[in-house]
Order: sequence, then C-alpha cells, then structure tokens
Amino acid sequence: MCTPSAKLVQGPSARKGLVQVYRNNSWGWICDHQWDKQDADVLCRELGYTGSSAIYSGSANIQGNDSLWLNSIQCTGNESSLVSCAHDEWTPLGCVSGQKTPQIAGAVCAGPEVRFVASSRSLPQVEVLFDGFWEPVCSDFWDLHDANVVCRQLGYDGALAARVQESFDHEEGNINMKVCLGLLRCSGNESSILHCAHDGWIVVSSGGEIPRALTRRAGESIAICTPTVRIIGAPAGHPPHQPKV
Repeated sequence: MCTPSAKLVQGPSARKGLVQVYRNNSWGWICDHQWDKQDADVLCRELGYTGSSAIYSGSANIQGNDSLWLNSIQCTGNESSLVSCAHDEWTPLGCVSGQKTPQIAGAVCAGPEVRFVASSRSLPQVEVLFDGFWEPVCSDFWDLHDANVVCRQLGYDGALAARVQESFDHEEGNINMKVCLGLLRCSGNESSILHCAHDGWIVVSSGGEIPRALTRRAGESIAICTPTVRIIGAPAGHPPHQPKV
C-alpha cells in the first residue's frame, strides 16, 4: 500500500480540507492561484472519491519556516495524480498574493466513504475509504454501534445485526497479509464512519500462524441493515401468492 502523493488537511472531515502535496520527504502547500474544479477533480479521484463538489481558499496553521509552496497548478482533468499536472516550480517564498496570509487551495470531495462488498460467504462486508484506499474494517472490535453508523450513512434506518466471520479467502496453512481499519470505536451517533475513533490502517493476517509482530487475524466485519421496504400479508381478496409491499 503506497500513500497518495496528495492529502486534505485542517478540514472538518476527511473529504474537505486544504491541499498538500508530498515532495522530497515533506508535505508542501498548493497555492490557490489558478486553482479550479478540474484540479480538485484530479485530487479527489487520487484520494478515492468520484470527484469534487466544491473548491475554496483558506489560510493554514503552518508551523516552522521550511514549508514549500506550489503555484499555478493546471490540470486538464484526466491526470491520475495532482503532481502529474502542469505547475510552476516549487518555492519556499509562499504564494504570490497581495494578502499577508497566503491563500491555500482547498477542496470538497464527493462520493461514498463506505460501501458493502460480498464477503467470502456472500454477506455484506464493510469497506471504508481512508487515506485514498478502499479496505475492510478490522473485525476485532466490530459491534452494533459501528454497524448502525454504517447503515445510516448508506441510507438505512439502522442495523439489525453486526456479525464477524473468519475470512475464508485463503488456503489452509498459508499466511495471507491484509490491511484493515483498526480498533474502530463508534458511539453509534456519528454521521460518518470516519468520525468514529480508530487507529488507521493496520496489518493483520489470515490463515497459518500469526507473525510475532501481529496480534490480530483478519476477519470480516458484516453489517445487516434494516430493510427499506417490507412485505406484509396479503389483504382479503388477494391471492396468498401475491403479497402486498
């Protein structure tokens, strides 16, 4: 798993924030000069979203005097990463602006942050978008509070059940290394799974012996959501094989 070359920081959620780009072992800032939706679309797709819903400018809480700045970034909209777009040279002198506080490019990304995929037994396994990657939620602390947040985020009223099952997508006796979102701890009232406390991506194993550095196996976190419709008994005059929805 390679870290994306861009990220959003100092925002209210994972999908909204000011833009930083990785260069030479440090994170630099993107100035808002010529920043537009095409640029934001490239950034958001790099982070795993479908695109951007809005752009904005803001001032960052910058510590130290060694920050690098990138001006005049210009994407066509088809690039796979923000650093692939045309831009001016990196500079330590800040953004070209008449304002005392440099204005930094910001973006709001659009698209889901949680989804269901078929588990090894065709049950709805939870995957979450975090730091640019879609991966499962670790199963060791998975409970009904977590499942309720996921189901409501996907448009359901809540969860009927939270299940954990061992992963069967490995050969017996072989170690299969995986990445999952560790130590998820939801109170049940959060509007997004990413608002819950968690430890970020961790490495786990399934099958074989657990390496000494690891403490967890990779199970599957399953959420059974409340149905949005239900079938009730047929009223008088309706044949029994034609239930009413």
